Amino acid sequence: MKRLVIERTLQPGQYWREAWAFRQLAYNLAWRDISIRYKQTVLGLLWAVIRPLAFMGVLTAVFSLFAKLDGGGIAYPLVVLSGLLCWQFAAAIVGAFSACIIGNGNLVGKIYFPRLLLPAGTTLSTLVDLAISLAIMLALMLAFGVWPTWRILTLPLFIVLALGISGGVGLWLAVVAVRYRDVLHAVPVAVQLSMYLSPVGYLTSNVPEKYQTLYALNPLVGVIGGFRWALLGESFPIDPFALSVSCATAVVALAVGMITFVRSEHRFADEL
Repeated sequence: MKRLVIERTLQPGQYWREAWAFRQLAYNLAWRDISIRYKQTVLGLLWAVIRPLAFMGVLTAVFSLFAKLDGGGIAYPLVVLSGLLCWQFAAAIVGAFSACIIGNGNLVGKIYFPRLLLPAGTTLSTLVDLAISLAIMLALMLAFGVWPTWRILTLPLFIVLALGISGGVGLWLAVVAVRYRDVLHAVPVAVQLSMYLSPVGYLTSNVPEKYQTLYALNPLVGVIGGFRWALLGESFPIDPFALSVSCATAVVALAVGMITFVRSEHRFADEL
């Protein structure tokens, strides 16, 4: 039976005013995501601690103990975890955004609300996990005798940059996934591959010099470098070219993703 949901076409100013009026829904969706994620688990929120530490241990063993890569004078677990926090945040946003419409099909098919609130709620719940992971990072830094400097105040800027890149891509994928469900199978594979194509378990300096420019075209290179610079200090200088690519990608991806999403949301209920 066809779903009878009246979708409204609004001017940009009206759309954002209506999204603000419905903001409580985003908070409720965020709380729902957090509660479902850890419901009926023995360890609960501790899984937000275990996941990054487990990945950190594996990547440290592979790249430091076996591959013998240099950590730039900083304990290698800190090098790995600083890159991992950025990548996991971006990966979680892409994965959640791409599935946000299909995963909430019943809600989308029953009532009208600005659909952009679905990824907004996901963003809030993902930021909670990132905050927990950052607390682990700071604790490990102190354990290894690495004290944060004023640079840590710039970390929110790099978080916004990572959100712009991953959020823009995720919004576009959400639109495509409504019509082509193959996206839901392809995204986890692509996201996992991106970890090895980005300086998560190793430093950009470990990439051969002749490939550095090509490598910097990966928008995650600049933002991960920014995370390391903000958390671990001047031992990890930022590549201006890589950071420029990240900034440009974030602006373009977010603009394209949001425009595509908002212009397409009127047909979501019919295509689900």
